[in-house]
Order: sequence, then structure tokens, then C-alpha cells
Amino acid sequence: LGWASRGARSTSSRWCASACTDARRGERDAATQVVRSPLPAPHPPPVNLSDFVRADRVCVPLPGRTLQDAAAALLERLTAAGAVAHPERLHDRVAEERAEDLVGLGDRAFLLHYRSDAVRELAVAIGITRAPVERELGESDETQSARIVLLIVAPPRAAALY
Repeated sequence: LGWASRGARSTSSRWCASACTDARRGERDAATQVVRSPLPAPHPPPVNLSDFVRADRVCVPLPGRTLQDAAAALLERLTAAGAVAHPERLHDRVAEERAEDLVGLGDRAFLLHYRSDAVRELAVAIGITRAPVERELGESDETQSARIVLLIVAPPRAAALY
């Protein structure tokens, strides 16, 4: 059994090496149907932040020394842009401060996301502070800080969109 499997592997390896060499040359082998295009694959078009976030929902520099201040400024930006149907209800929802509402991305960014009937559709606001904003980590004296704050609000029915 050991001899047979070594022999099968060896034949298989030689066949694979031969097929790969043929593919590098741009040849077509009827058994393998390997074809190598002479031109490299085209690069996808660049992705710009403006493809996803409207300019009236970007705040640079983002005011505030705490994460709560920064979030309030972004909520004001969304409200001014007409993305929030019921600002009071959304502010009440944000004030609940549930643990699942906040994701810290290392020392790079904070992602705040809220589901509420106070908005009609998914809306995003982003800001960058001059100095890092901080948040406390649990009951310890440790803090997490970042300069980028991303706020996502969506109605509960749109949760699957993000």
C-alpha cells in the first residue's frame, strides 16, 4: 500500500507540474482544459468613501473630548441631513448605552451602531477628531482611545443590510 500510494503521488505530481508548465506557456491541454490569458486581469475600480457616505454626513474635525460628545455631534449631523425622522427617540435610544452598540477597532476607530424606528433607512456618519477620544473599559481604570468615529443608524427591519 505504501509503494502504490507513493507511485500514485509521484505520477500525479509529474502530471501537475507538466500542466502548470503548459499553463505558464499559454498552451491549452485537452486533458486539463488549462488556459492562461496573455493579459493580466483588470483591476477593480477604486472604492471611495464618498461612494458610501454623503459629504453632509462627514465631520472633520469632529468636536468633543469623549466618545459621547463625538457621537452627539454625529447624531446632530445626521439629523441636520434629514436622516433622522424622530431625533428625540434616537437620542433616547443612544442614551441606553447597550454594550452591543459599540465596537472598538483597536486604537483606530469606534463603530457605534443603533437600531431604532426613529430612522426610516440605513444612514452613516463619520468623523475624525483632532485628538483621540476615550471611553472607559468596564469597571477597570483602563481606557480605549481612537480618532475615527463611525456612526450607523438603521431601522430594526434593515439590520441585515449591515
